Amino acid sequence: MWESDAGKLLALIHAAEGELFERWQELGDSPAHTRERAAMRIAAEDLLATKIHRLGWGTHVNEW
Repeated sequence: MWESDAGKLLALIHAAEGELFERWQELGDSPAHTRERAAMRIAAEDLLATKIHRLGWGTHVNEW
């Protein structure tokens, strides 16, 4: 994702996470979808990495 506006980027990430969640619910535990679930897991990890590295999530853990 190359969005430079942090608010827009976060909205796009949340939308993608929502779509992944819905698809996971549709797939269930069927072994026929193992490869798709693996690809989705990688996508979810990439979204989390984007939130951490581009949006600074997790950098203010002890600042309250």
